[in-house]
Amino acid sequence: MVLSPLLLNSLLPICLRNLTCVTLTRTFVRNRYTRTLPPTILKTILGRDKGKSFGKDATSDSGVQRAINFVSPCLREELLCKMSDPVRDSAHKVTIVGAGMVGVAIANSLLFQVVYSFKFFMDKSFILIMSSSIMSIHKNLINYKCDFFLIMDIMSSSIIFIQKNLINYKCVLGSGTYLDSARFRYMIADRLEIAPSSVQAYIIGEHGNSMVPLWSGVSVAGVQFRDIIPNIGLETDDEKWFEISNYVIKLGATVRCLKGYTNTAIGLSAANIITAILRNSQTIIPVSTLVQGHHDVCHDMFLSLPCTIGENGITQIIRMHITEEEKKLFQSSAETVHKVQKDLKIK
Repeated sequence: MVLSPLLLNSLLPICLRNLTCVTLTRTFVRNRYTRTLPPTILKTILGRDKGKSFGKDATSDSGVQRAINFVSPCLREELLCKMSDPVRDSAHKVTIVGAGMVGVAIANSLLFQVVYSFKFFMDKSFILIMSSSIMSIHKNLINYKCDFFLIMDIMSSSIIFIQKNLINYKCVLGSGTYLDSARFRYMIADRLEIAPSSVQAYIIGEHGNSMVPLWSGVSVAGVQFRDIIPNIGLETDDEKWFEISNYVIKLGATVRCLKGYTNTAIGLSAANIITAILRNSQTIIPVSTLVQGHHDVCHDMFLSLPCTIGENGITQIIRMHITEEEKKLFQSSAETVHKVQKDLKIK
């Protein structure tokens, strides 16, 4: 009798009414909109029942219930019409031997271009690799087997790889003067204030001090520079275009002095060569290849010449029409490399 007036004058009845309303609302929502939780890995492992039900079964035939089905296999079947199994393991594999500055730069460049499905770093000597379609090497490593060898820093050990592995010489190539040619085009384009891609210019021979800039073949939109300035690139050139080629020869050493090493540009060059192989693009790139018989070189050796690059490696070597002076410089470059090559010991 005493509590009754207190209850009437307090807020307790209002709280009870609100609590009852919330409970009824939750019950309605649960019965109307809840669904079966999707099965999990733990339920499969532990062998429990298919998901605890909190309402209507989500796998029922109702259109509304099918719309809220979160089980992945059902969504996959509704969304995709399967025709064949996808290729999970692509043949485009690249192995990089040597995980130093150059190796990492090559990997980054390939990653940005997305031209392969698998990459493998090796930083140990004399390890056998069997599964890669392309191998990028920048250390003196010999005991390897794969479809292609792309040699980055070794000047004249390509012959050793061929003799050791008995593979087709067309599948052994070096980056050669590809980077030097790109620098050559850039410097010419910068002076003319045009895009480097609009300049046709190559450097052949050794990737070093004896490289040969082919001024006789430099052109823009089909216009030969020699038709305008007959002595362009020579010491007698009044406009001193020869300073560009001299600068390109020293540029690699300049970068090493300022940075301590070179890696970014050579990484991009290697990635472009690998892309040309994987995509079978038949792109013309100045790379190191067997030059015996070209431009009167009699030695069994590798030097850079413009070549078409595709799925089978080097498919063609461009027969360039160079001047007698450029031919002598190319032969001199060959002699420089041959002196180093003949002193190599093949074990």
